Amino acid sequence: MKTGTARKLQSEFFDFAGKTGTARFGYADKSEKVKRYNGSFAGYFPADNPKYSCIVMIYEPKEDGYYGGTVAGPVFKAIAEQC
Repeated sequence: MKTGTARKLQSEFFDFAGKTGTARFGYADKSEKVKRYNGSFAGYFPADNPKYSCIVMIYEPKEDGYYGGTVAGPVFKAIAEQC
């Protein structure tokens, strides 16, 4: 089954599985007007018989949003397809 927040990242070469993450930080600084986030993707591939695993963390992404599936997922997919 191909479901989840990173389903748009499917590879034409193999299936992979993983978990996206989005974390807001900097709550203590009340003077901060802009909310700060980190996005992550932890996964393994190929999904049916895993040989590799990888964790990608993007600290304070500046473009294309901040959700893990949006900013870290594409990096994971690019790394996996190069392997």
